[in-house]
Amino acid sequence: MKKLLFPVLLLLPLILSGQGNDFGIWAGITGKHEFSKKLDAELFLSTRTTDNTSVLDQYFAEAGMNYKIIKYLSAGGSVRLINKLEDDGNYHFRQKFYFYLKGEVPVGRFDFSGRLTYQRAVMSYVEDEGDPQSENYLRFKVKAAFETKISPLSPFISFEPFFPVFDDTKNGIEKTRASAGCELKITRKSSVEAAFVLENFTREGKAGKNILSLGFQQVF
Repeated sequence: MKKLLFPVLLLLPLILSGQGNDFGIWAGITGKHEFSKKLDAELFLSTRTTDNTSVLDQYFAEAGMNYKIIKYLSAGGSVRLINKLEDDGNYHFRQKFYFYLKGEVPVGRFDFSGRLTYQRAVMSYVEDEGDPQSENYLRFKVKAAFETKISPLSPFISFEPFFPVFDDTKNGIEKTRASAGCELKITRKSSVEAAFVLENFTREGKAGKNILSLGFQQVF
């Protein structure tokens, strides 16, 4: 029980603050291949539900690469191909492109990181004529992870705001994600992860969401 106490305490404030929101599950699997100590590639497959898990909101595949520039700094990019349920009740194709810089600093048994991401989404479906067919955001994710001595569990917390860019009709923070969870190492090259994510929108008419995120990663 003591091994689970810390992650439960991390999750509790997020669970309480998200009462009344919609609930969804994000489930994904990641395959990673390391070409060298500096270069690796990933393939990520995922499904996401909404309306209290009763509706499949989207499913996608994402491929990307990461390059370690120096010891504590890396850069990378990825492309995500998505089928998303839109307001007309049908699934429509969209693409997302990501480019990021990530800094990571270990301090004792803690691992602190910050990731600055540029995200561009291109949609094939627009509800009204004249609506934008693309959206652009800057995201900045800060994360703290802790490597425990008593178990293979590594609890973590993170926070990520989304800033719209290249759009004169929007300014400031449009969305935030706060999360708390744990990573469990199964073997040296495989792990599972579970987290509770609280997603909030600053725009009127957009409801927040409670998310259970589940993932598995295998390094080849």
